[in-house]
Amino acid sequence: MDIEALIKGVSDSADANLESAKMVAELERQSEEIGKIVHAVARIADQTNLLALNAAIEAARAGEHGKGFAVVADEVRNLAEMSEKSARGIQEVVNEIQNQVKVVAVDTEAAGKRGREEAEKALVVTADLAKVTADFEIIQKGCVEIKQNAQESLAGAKLYLKGSEEIAAASEEATSACQEAQKSVQEQSKAYAEMSDAARSLAEMAEALKTSTNAQKSAEELAATAEQLSQNAEEVKTSSTQISTAIEQINKAASAQAKSAETSNTAGAQLLRAAKLMGERADGSAEKAVAIQQLVATNKTNVDQLIANIGKAADASMESAKNVLELEERTRRIDKIVDAIVMVTVQTKMLAVNGNVEAARAGEYGRGFSVVAGDIRSLANESSENADRIKDLVKNVQTQINKVGGDIQLAGTKARQEVERAKVSTTSLDRIAKDCDVIVTGIKDVAKGSLESVAALEQAGKATQQIAAAAEETGRATTEAAGAAEQGLKAAQEIAQAVEDIASQADELQNG
Repeated sequence: MDIEALIKGVSDSADANLESAKMVAELERQSEEIGKIVHAVARIADQTNLLALNAAIEAARAGEHGKGFAVVADEVRNLAEMSEKSARGIQEVVNEIQNQVKVVAVDTEAAGKRGREEAEKALVVTADLAKVTADFEIIQKGCVEIKQNAQESLAGAKLYLKGSEEIAAASEEATSACQEAQKSVQEQSKAYAEMSDAARSLAEMAEALKTSTNAQKSAEELAATAEQLSQNAEEVKTSSTQISTAIEQINKAASAQAKSAETSNTAGAQLLRAAKLMGERADGSAEKAVAIQQLVATNKTNVDQLIANIGKAADASMESAKNVLELEERTRRIDKIVDAIVMVTVQTKMLAVNGNVEAARAGEYGRGFSVVAGDIRSLANESSENADRIKDLVKNVQTQINKVGGDIQLAGTKARQEVERAKVSTTSLDRIAKDCDVIVTGIKDVAKGSLESVAALEQAGKATQQIAAAAEETGRATTEAAGAAEQGLKAAQEIAQAVEDIASQADELQNG
């Protein structure tokens, strides 16, 4: 919304109204000047009337010689009354003009002041909208940073996923190795049990051999038992080797788990930082967006009120222009009345000439008539001059009226145009308000997602740490198990060697 154009248009209209108010005041002064001249015309009419009365008295004194002049005096008196009546008519019109001019002056000045006040209010709106623009730039910057954090989080998530997959693969491998080791341990336990039975039988046979009467048979049985024990020892050796291999696989898987867990921990920490940062930035952007919402709502109300007030000021200007232009019709009435006064003046001059003629005819009796006729002519000339002055002033007033009326009308038209443009552009504020709703919803979703991500990552971090600890424990356990398996293998080898010695002795007994 181009508030600055609205402010300029309203300010220009306000200045034009205030300037027009000054020109209206000039109209009032000019109308007062016309009133003064009208007073002079009325005064002349009164004086002419008095002269006509004196002339009538002189005519009456002259008797038969003053009849002609009595007629002239009567006509002059009638014309003086007409002139006085015209002067009153002009004065009434002047009074109407002055009253209407005062109203127009007050209304025009008030419209100008209201326009300036609304322009000042619009400056506040402009400042607020500038703040909205600045805050939107901050939000945009925050969204760019959130996007960067999201991209970093995506990269970290891929790394974290890879580590988790490696941990899962190592876990499967360790599980498989554990199953193999468990199977080998069971076989080894079985072989150890059989060896234990065979060793016990072998010991009993060896003891019986000492007192046996059939050494040959006892030696054969001893050799067979020793052979069985030797097979058991081989089975123990085989299972020990399998156990060692499985333990080595478990150890390898545990190492892989530990390494992957470390990688996942690093990626998880990176993700956690990014999630927290996204949350902080989202919270900050959400606060800004909510503040923008409130500011836009407030300024939408202010702009609507501003437009309404400017519209009222425009209507007031148009009404003032109408009132000013109506004054022109009144000035035309003055023109007509002045034309009548001019006509009366011409007739009065002609009667003054007739008065001189009658005075000449009256001879000695006409001296007074001659003086009165001269005075009437002088007053008629003065009245004519005043009529010309009134006509000149009326022309000036008409020019001023047209200019003032045009200026006020133009100011009102401009204000109305700005109002219409502003009405169309207020849709921008509605769009901004809707955009704010979308932005706030989106940012709040980001903030909520960030909180959920932080909680999930913290839980995943704990799990990864547990996996790392378990892998470390598994490594220690497999080391101990490897030592035990090695000792078991060594014991089996020693048993096998002992069995071979026994078997050799049994062979010697059989052959001996």
